[in-house]
Amino acid sequence: MSEKPVSVWLFPGIGAVIGALLVLSLVLSFVEMGRWSTWIHLGIGTVQAALVVWFSMELFESRFSVRMLAIITPLFVLLLVALTAVDPATRPPDEVLVPNPRVPPEQDVHPLPGVAYPSPSGAGAKP
Repeated sequence: MSEKPVSVWLFPGIGAVIGALLVLSLVLSFVEMGRWSTWIHLGIGTVQAALVVWFSMELFESRFSVRMLAIITPLFVLLLVALTAVDPATRPPDEVLVPNPRVPPEQDVHPLPGVAYPSPSGAGAKP
């Protein structure tokens, strides 16, 4: 397997691009962009991370299988994080077992009949 020669200016050039993106991110942090600010900064960070992975880890010289592994692994982690974030949002709300202070105790209907809970006055429990 013959290796292609790499320019001596490649890594300093990539370092300059990453530094320029750092300065761009710093300058944009003082600009009011509303809700787009987060997405723009995440995009800049993604480009910086991609440059580090592609050049500093010498992924551009790796085999196809190693490249695919480097692409699929973060996507799989992103999928797991997304599924974890969606899980609580899809659950039904829990029953609230706290009495409503705006309703008189005799009209308050407990969601679980037969379960006692403290009355608003604290004098006893509702049967």
